[in-house]
Amino acid sequence: MKMVYVAIFGLALGLSLFAGGNTVNAESKNLIVITSEENFDSAFLKSEILCALDFYADWCPPCRILEPVFAKLSDDYAGKVKFGKLNIDTYPSLAKRYDVDGIPCIIFFKDGKEVSRVVGLQDAEKYKEEIERLLK
Repeated sequence: MKMVYVAIFGLALGLSLFAGGNTVNAESKNLIVITSEENFDSAFLKSEILCALDFYADWCPPCRILEPVFAKLSDDYAGKVKFGKLNIDTYPSLAKRYDVDGIPCIIFFKDGKEVSRVVGLQDAEKYKEEIERLLK
């Protein structure tokens, strides 16, 4: 039993260190944190540019690992892509509306409609490739 606790603690510590030890941190000036369903609708469904919305949860280690990658992408594509974060525990109705079954889940919107999604933790290149494909 001790071995299981040590293994779980080690995994949690490793993920925490890999993720910078942060919970989701939306400090990037280019990242919009969804604070209501109305905020989501106006910020993403009515946007004139490509939008990338990260459906996440604070308790999700892969979501924590993605956070700095997503923040960097929001800085790299500032003005070309609108980035946002939506906590599925705070807004389960929005997660349900878009059939989010696994997290992290990045859903891309264009002209108010979902055009693509990437489910699960991927390397930064996968997200970049998808963004570049959608910008063409």
